[in-house]
Amino acid sequence: MKKLMTSLLAVMLCGIGFLWADGATVKGTVQCVWEGTPSSAGLTGTVTLYQNNAVTSYSATLNGGAYEITGVPEGNYTAKFAGTMRGQSCAGDNTANVGSGAAMHGGEIECNIMAALSSSPGTDPTPSTVTMKVSVGYNVDEYNTGVITFKSIKGATVTCKQGETTIATATTASDWQNEGIASLNGITVGETYSISVHADGFKDTTLNNVTGVATATNREALKIGMREALVTVSGTLKLGETALTELPEGMTLMIGANGTGNTAQINESGYTVECKPGNMKVGIVDQIGDDYSPDFQKSLTANYTVTTPENASFTVPDNAETFTQDIVLTKAYAAVIGVDASDKLNDNELTLTKQGETEAAYTAKFLYGTNKFRFNGVEAGTYTLGLNKFGYKLKGEAPTVTVAADLADVTLSAPVEIEEIEEATATWTGTVRYNAADGYTPVYVEGATVTLYA
Repeated sequence: MKKLMTSLLAVMLCGIGFLWADGATVKGTVQCVWEGTPSSAGLTGTVTLYQNNAVTSYSATLNGGAYEITGVPEGNYTAKFAGTMRGQSCAGDNTANVGSGAAMHGGEIECNIMAALSSSPGTDPTPSTVTMKVSVGYNVDEYNTGVITFKSIKGATVTCKQGETTIATATTASDWQNEGIASLNGITVGETYSISVHADGFKDTTLNNVTGVATATNREALKIGMREALVTVSGTLKLGETALTELPEGMTLMIGANGTGNTAQINESGYTVECKPGNMKVGIVDQIGDDYSPDFQKSLTANYTVTTPENASFTVPDNAETFTQDIVLTKAYAAVIGVDASDKLNDNELTLTKQGETEAAYTAKFLYGTNKFRFNGVEAGTYTLGLNKFGYKLKGEAPTVTVAADLADVTLSAPVEIEEIEEATATWTGTVRYNAADGYTPVYVEGATVTLYA
């Protein structure tokens, strides 16, 4: 007479090897009684170690009826199996005691598990369900260093389905310990699911054929990467009524939000850029000066004013795939551009002085990483190029630069060269003083002679 086994049968054979390693290996076979006969045929699932009735991070997926869990530290464990056999849920457990010697020397602990079905073959099973964690995020170079990191997404909706039936829905957490983690409950180990994720600002993502597993820690969570939902923005680019096909070297048209801009590609028909939906700002990054920053809202060049769109901003609607926005610039000031200069020169050492005046009106900055320089924000007028660098002077006659009323940019075709002054003089000013008897009140000395030595 066949008798359904409703209690767990377990066999544990323990042996310790002597490999020098960190942690022991708990391994063995799993069988489930089907119609009175133990078998591994059609058996799938996961063996997880528990300690003091609490789940640990040590687990392994059954492979051909066998499992192997490595790196297990000293302690007394319960090895719990949860899975399915021919569509029926089954579970079982056995003890696995890892001694100090086994943990220290990489011993092997054999722990075989005899599992039992949750219901009789052919009847509707009562599934043994678990919680499976999902980690949602996206890859980003957050600090513009070339290092790509996986940044968690808060508030994303994660839905788990079998066919058209929704099994579980959860929202990714926002607290620092669980940021980007969603916990899906009611998952059956070994069964197959589809998991879909929706997050504002990102393209909906679905993973198919996901096998249900028990997740003990956030580190073991199923990682799902999202792609930002970027919109292709394009339009004409004009300077007044004239189409622009390029900007001066070192200047870049950027469109973005919150100080982060996306570089627009300029072509004969205008420009194209990809950006997120939302409020956009139009700016021009000028890569000059040692203090150059990729934050385009801090690097807007003074030479142009954005007249269209109004206030240099526009809104890209949600759920749009493309969006058109024409951009019109007007010239506010001119740029005086140098194509080459001595590598001994630094920012703010070349000057422009308006004819008839003695004080320099503008100083030049160098195009980032080159010997090319530019004076920005120059008004119409005639200027003389000068040098403010102790011990040096311009080589040859100082060039004269004229900026026309239309504020067209001016390019200096000849390289700017400098040479040392044989005898350079400077004026030094200062005071001579000492502290009074109270130790801190200064007393100034009149008529003192100061001698400088080389």
